[in-house]
Amino acid sequence: MRDAFSNAIPLAIVITSMLYFAYLSTFYSNPINSLVLISIGSMLFSITLIGRAAYYRDYASKKPHSVFYAVVYTLFFVPVYVGYMILKKR
Repeated sequence: MRDAFSNAIPLAIVITSMLYFAYLSTFYSNPINSLVLISIGSMLFSITLIGRAAYYRDYASKKPHSVFYAVVYTLFFVPVYVGYMILKKR
């Protein structure tokens, strides 16, 4: 059961990030604002998809599945990793 949740919850986060901003873009009559929201949704979709892939590469391949780490990797992997790489170069 834990394996099913650790697979389903990150996927729901990935899909919801894009659908939420696409839904918000329907409320704007200005096409520029709509495109900005869709662009933000696309960027979040990519970030969360990379985080989900990192979870399967780094955590799930070595340890049993964990719902907590699946969510943490999905949401925070890219911002933390990019921040680490920027600070490492200094």
